[in-house]
Amino acid sequence: MNTDSLHDDVLGVSAREPIRLAFTGSSATGKTRLAEHFAKRLNLAINPIGSRSVAKEMGVDSPYDVDQVEGMRYKFQRRLFEEKREWETQRDSFVTDRAVIDNLAYLILHNVHSVDADLYKAHLDHMRRYTLVVFTPMTFVYEPGNDQARVNDPTYQKIYEVLISGLLEESLRNTFLMLTSSDWEVRTAQVEAALAELRPAQWR
Repeated sequence: MNTDSLHDDVLGVSAREPIRLAFTGSSATGKTRLAEHFAKRLNLAINPIGSRSVAKEMGVDSPYDVDQVEGMRYKFQRRLFEEKREWETQRDSFVTDRAVIDNLAYLILHNVHSVDADLYKAHLDHMRRYTLVVFTPMTFVYEPGNDQARVNDPTYQKIYEVLISGLLEESLRNTFLMLTSSDWEVRTAQVEAALAELRPAQWR
């Protein structure tokens, strides 16, 4: 048995069948650690496009600095969404530590009037392309540390989480996985179990 990859051994599906695994939730809730873990275990590429890389492309040090220039928040979030969507659309299988719904939630939180019906629909349509979306609530893991690129205000992060929760219900109903433990072994086991339950008909 190949212990380095779950793709065949745990899921029981052909490696040719796509896996599009996305994590979503507030900052400091363990998304990146989980994404890196499953990218390695599933032998899949992890989406390298994120808010920090796009901010640097636009000439700012932090994603939150875009609010210092009028109109830049919309351009930033739109560019981030389009780059993430393009990268993911070009691949049958991948892991991402932020689903595109995270992008939409930030835009709503900072500039709700810039979200029109077409942009809203585009985000939700892409959400339905993921084979599994994993929600990491603050209730179980919230470790902000001293990362200066994050907003470490728990109230801000909680409001953001409420937006994510509502958008998940709108786009995926009850088909996403919400983690319910702070224990690493339990969290990874929950994701593995959800992946294993996916049926071949859902791999498209």
